[in-house]
Amino acid sequence: MENRTVPQQLMFSDEHIEVLKKLRKTYDRGLEGAASRTGADWYNSLKLPSYIRPPEGIERQKSNPKRDDIFSLVSDTSVDTLSLCAAIFAWGGMRADHGKKLFIEQNRWHGTVDAVRSNKLSRRDSYCLLHKLRLDKSLPGMGPAYFTKLIFFLRGRNVEDIGYIMDQWTGCSVNVLTSDPRKVLMNVTCTWRSAEEVQSDFTVSDLNDADRYEQFCCAIDQLSSELKLGKVDTELLLMSEGRGKGIWRKHVIANRIAVTVTNRRVDNHVRYI
Repeated sequence: MENRTVPQQLMFSDEHIEVLKKLRKTYDRGLEGAASRTGADWYNSLKLPSYIRPPEGIERQKSNPKRDDIFSLVSDTSVDTLSLCAAIFAWGGMRADHGKKLFIEQNRWHGTVDAVRSNKLSRRDSYCLLHKLRLDKSLPGMGPAYFTKLIFFLRGRNVEDIGYIMDQWTGCSVNVLTSDPRKVLMNVTCTWRSAEEVQSDFTVSDLNDADRYEQFCCAIDQLSSELKLGKVDTELLLMSEGRGKGIWRKHVIANRIAVTVTNRRVDNHVRYI
């Protein structure tokens, strides 16, 4: 892999870290919900052309998985990797139109995903491989928010360098905690809901390279130490109650910031809600 930058220890905002420390006291991993559908249901909803052969083990997925269920599937060598991907995408709620594009082009990414699962790659090297596919347009319908889900699950639950899921909530969380919207680069789309209200949507930019991903992961490692909370639980705390808007998620929405630009150069930061 290419030369790599060693991430520096980050400074977290006292204001924002205190909110997390209070939430940590009442954190309960048992409240995590299951996926809204099974891997088989999700895959069948794609309505793929008949020439696309279904994954070998897809019909064995009859339950709505939680995180621990997917890790158990990953550790079972009899479960093929494409079936695992379907379970992960069902868990993450990937849109069917994105999944259809992705599985039609499965020959362009299947081998790389198999390597992430079986070759004991570091989180950074795993990201590097998948990010290259994305830039080469070989991952239609799947950006960093979803291919980091593959990195998180497919490497197994017992790795030391956990490859965290870098989606809009964890990415914006790190940006809020560091008061720096360029820690994780986010695309921002604003839509007027009324003459007085603007809705903003944040998505993870494809320009986040392997160095930024490693810096993001190190931030969560560091946060885990400061909160005295397990690494996976720290990530779950940042996600704040799945698709609902928990206290931390509301805090992120109220405090996340994006850059403004003048003549294509970064100008300053503006808060979006």
